[in-house]
Amino acid sequence: MKEAKFRAWDKKWNRWILPEDICVYGDGTADFIRRGENGDKIEIAELKSGEIVLQQYAGINDSKRTEAYPEGQEVYEGDAVSVINGNSAQTRETKHIINLDNFNGLSSVQSQLNHIAGDGQPHEGIERAEVIGNIHDNPELRKGIKNAI
Repeated sequence: MKEAKFRAWDKKWNRWILPEDICVYGDGTADFIRRGENGDKIEIAELKSGEIVLQQYAGINDSKRTEAYPEGQEVYEGDAVSVINGNSAQTRETKHIINLDNFNGLSSVQSQLNHIAGDGQPHEGIERAEVIGNIHDNPELRKGIKNAI
């Protein structure tokens, strides 16, 4: 069984807590390492409601390959993704915010993206799905993207 992976947004300091600095326990509690600007460990803190926004890895990577992300950027809850689908004669782009609480009976984020990209119609499938931001670094995306998966 694949272990769940998380990242977290620290509302107190308005920055990311990296997956390697988070420990989520089976009972739903979590601890994290809070680091200073220079990367030094400042404290180990308990996850408290309202202080930290925990976001789970969706199990897929986007299709963009860069030097920084040779396997594609990991897609997490709260990420906004641009989905390009269709064939050369008819290509469409839709934008969605990943929300793992809203699976709509579909078995995975990838199947959700396939479904919404095609609006339930037969289609050639996804050509590209790319992370275009997240709701913490880019809060304006909440207003510009209505669909959430």
